[in-house]
Amino acid sequence: MDAPFTDFDRQMMRRCFTLAQKGRRWVHPNPMVGAVIVKNGQIIGEGFHRYFGGPHAEVEAFNNAQEDVSGATLYCNLEPCCHTNKKTPPCTPLIISKKIKRVVVCNIDPNPEVSGKGLQQLRAAGIEVQEGLLREEGEQLNRFFFTAMRKKRPFVTVKSAHSLDGYIARQKGRQTWLTSNRAIRFVHGLRAEHDAVLVGAGTVRSDDPRLTVRHARGPQPWRIILSANLEIPPGAHVFSDGRQARTIVFTRDATSEAKISRWQTAGIQVYRLPETENGKVAFSALLKTLYRQFGIASLLVEGGQQIFSLLVQEALWDEWIVLQTPKILGSGVPVWQNVSATEWHLHKIKRLDPDVALIYTKEK
Repeated sequence: MDAPFTDFDRQMMRRCFTLAQKGRRWVHPNPMVGAVIVKNGQIIGEGFHRYFGGPHAEVEAFNNAQEDVSGATLYCNLEPCCHTNKKTPPCTPLIISKKIKRVVVCNIDPNPEVSGKGLQQLRAAGIEVQEGLLREEGEQLNRFFFTAMRKKRPFVTVKSAHSLDGYIARQKGRQTWLTSNRAIRFVHGLRAEHDAVLVGAGTVRSDDPRLTVRHARGPQPWRIILSANLEIPPGAHVFSDGRQARTIVFTRDATSEAKISRWQTAGIQVYRLPETENGKVAFSALLKTLYRQFGIASLLVEGGQQIFSLLVQEALWDEWIVLQTPKILGSGVPVWQNVSATEWHLHKIKRLDPDVALIYTKEK
């Protein structure tokens, strides 16, 4: 509820959002956080979390303060941390030591090691604390982090490119370029924002994608290949470009030990997962494994048809980005088969002339 807050408070929190987004692509799997220090109605210091393992936003704001911060108000879009189970020291004791008078927070940290404890410590020290300002906007900003913490799995973003008549390729097993260079740069930006990118074996066979960030600035994601029978070419880019250490193949429990050993001998990580009744890898088990074993909090799914169909059928996605191109193929491979989609919510439209990105979320 925003009732206790002023228009100035909202302005300062939105400034926190702006600062926080400067860390986009560089802080994950951590959340994006910005902080602003205000005294006598004026901003005297601000900062943001710049990169994973770097100083937190509050520390940056204090370091950048232009005058004594005692008696000031600190605005932060996420509850200050209070635990020591990380590379950087906790921010709550620092805030108390700086004699801050008031702290305004957007979201309580969903990390169970924090989850309100930081605010309790601030209140116990006599600091006025208010939380919940622009809460929904804050959760949208850090939707990857909140989903991973609450559901113990990565946030799943699906990217599919369609012709105007609903096809993703002219022919099964053959690559079809549909989108413009601007859309390609957009996709590379998505890769940089996610911890990992996933495709199925069919996409590796037909497209031989690199699944790397080349047309945008940002870190390289983990590359996840889903193959029920390990029927994938060993000479594909994802296995031969020097980044094999960040490439993981998931297959079924039923896949033979001999097949798996051949891949592991070549230096490729292969993991078995439970399978569904129709002999496919259980995607829900894949998501849990990515989070528990690799700390992957966000996953970009880029193809292909079988995986798209599975995700729609089992509702295992959080955000679906349709790259709509004006091309008409007339026939080809549809985006999914034998599934009925539930109601989707069009969240945003982004122009990528001549293409359009339609960003959907599921109805809550």
